[in-house]
Amino acid sequence: MNTSFESPAAAASLLRHWVSEQSAVADAVANIPPDSELWDALDYLADSADADDSERCSAGIKAIFAGLVETLNDSLRADYRRAYSRFFARIIYRVAAQHPDLHQQLTAFGLHTADDLYQRHNQLIHTPADTLTTIPKTAQRIIILSRVTIGADILLSSVVMQRCRQRWPNAEIVLIGQDKLTGLLGGMDNMRVRSLNYSRRGPLAERLRSWLELCAIIADENPDCILAPDSRLDQLGLLPVHAHCPYALWENTMPSADQGGNQALATLVDTWCADILHLPAQPSCVPALFPDANMSAAQQQLQSTFGSKPLLAVKLDHGGNPAKALPRQAEIMLLKNIIKKGWRILIDRGFGDEEYANSDSLLAAINASVLDIDDSGQEEMGIAVSTLTTNQLADTELIRFHGSIAGWAAALSCCAFSVSYDSVGQHLSAALNIPVAVAFAGYSNESFPIAWSPCSQAPVSVTAFYKSQVENPIIWGKFLSTIPAPH
Repeated sequence: MNTSFESPAAAASLLRHWVSEQSAVADAVANIPPDSELWDALDYLADSADADDSERCSAGIKAIFAGLVETLNDSLRADYRRAYSRFFARIIYRVAAQHPDLHQQLTAFGLHTADDLYQRHNQLIHTPADTLTTIPKTAQRIIILSRVTIGADILLSSVVMQRCRQRWPNAEIVLIGQDKLTGLLGGMDNMRVRSLNYSRRGPLAERLRSWLELCAIIADENPDCILAPDSRLDQLGLLPVHAHCPYALWENTMPSADQGGNQALATLVDTWCADILHLPAQPSCVPALFPDANMSAAQQQLQSTFGSKPLLAVKLDHGGNPAKALPRQAEIMLLKNIIKKGWRILIDRGFGDEEYANSDSLLAAINASVLDIDDSGQEEMGIAVSTLTTNQLADTELIRFHGSIAGWAAALSCCAFSVSYDSVGQHLSAALNIPVAVAFAGYSNESFPIAWSPCSQAPVSVTAFYKSQVENPIIWGKFLSTIPAPH
């Protein structure tokens, strides 16, 4: 193998550059010569991301996911997705070959080379949705693979759930994903969340071992059908999850101009579901929450606790991507503007020491008096939500929440308006039919704010901050103008 690459980042850069130079990407990736240095680059990335040396491993993981996988997939282009499947199939097989448990599972599925992985995936995505004949007419149990991130599960998986309920009214729906989804979606009739937490730490082999657990869960559940809306659990469809069960894969790519062009992903996944499940396209399904009993009880308690004076929710977390955030001065201006308009504020404290410190700094900068509430059982974080009494917070002008995502959703449901970045906050608001204003920054192409826009029966306003616009006070003002005064 050629080991002359300066770093994993350099290898990823070579691959990105090669893709960008191709006039017909899908054809080019299908016909890469055996002696191409691209294979060397991919093997070098795979070995780096699975290295025992933590520094090299970290650099390899970052180069693969942030430098290559996300870059190709965030393009929303179908031809770039073909590059992803070709490249990542090579990386997966390279790593799996070094680990007997992963290699044994691939062999059990009849996959003996990286090209086998690629060709299987290629066949899946070239099967037109309206010609799928494997979708069963009747079913006792349906599995949906989680998108891994909660915001994407609200935006997309909740739509798939609704369509499955239409198609199979009496079937059990099982969403495989993290436990946190139970509070938000577990209240749908005859639905449950089967816990599987996708590993985001350690060498690449550890992430792939989530797939082994997924296969074991699916074998245990014995479903009649599996729907996979571009899930990281099976690496966006590259890895098989069951030998015989009907399986339908949706890719979140943007249609070409002659096929309708830029559309919201929630609309696209809804159309796909209607097609493969042979359901009427109208009325369409939009993202929704299905609170479990605990979240429903918290909603009722908080509604009485907050009182009747209008409350506006502010959630400024960015999902670990600081590029999605506006500058601190813009956030200060935002909060001052909301207060000036006459709103009471419910603000999320975030999670982890860094977000806690940012929250403290922001509120100190506006010289705000704040009352903290908490549903996590940490006394130092605020008054326990479970102990709040009727109208206890009715006269409080700024309330800071700390705790679970379902607890935040319960508090959010009591608000008349919401402000968020491009993160879980916008999708929770939309799914609860809370009008929301979104500051959308940090995206990689101009289709992104359309694709990932929240979908709702309530008003949604998205202000896109493209590149240097995040530093432009004029665009800040444009965003602030989308926030109304309370009724």
